[in-house]
Amino acid sequence: MWKSQLQSTIALSTMEAEYISLSLAMRTFIPIRALLKEIVVVLDDKFKLVAATFKSTVFEDNMGALTLATKQRVGKNSKHYNIKLHHFWENVRSGDINIRHVATKNQRADYTTKGLPLVTFVEHRNHVQGW
Repeated sequence: MWKSQLQSTIALSTMEAEYISLSLAMRTFIPIRALLKEIVVVLDDKFKLVAATFKSTVFEDNMGALTLATKQRVGKNSKHYNIKLHHFWENVRSGDINIRHVATKNQRADYTTKGLPLVTFVEHRNHVQGW
């Protein structure tokens, strides 16, 4: 799921902007994940299915934001981040959500937010829109 929206806080660095975006994405993703997990449990009870492990992967292209989200250590450059941005750490710590790096060139949604060369734009647009 992907959506575009203005950030409500001012970021002082690219890493902070990416981390804020990751936090906002998690704020949407975690409740949807919980709902899907409940549906799986209900279906498992009704149809006697074998319960599968419910792990999720989120992709991030900024190494600084990825490191902060996975290592979960606030340093001198990130100590001013609002505590509400770290709400998803427990899900990462428990292993329910895995945050992995994706190369910037493979970020398919970039065609909506960046000026790209025509070939790259068409490739990303076709992949996202299924053309």
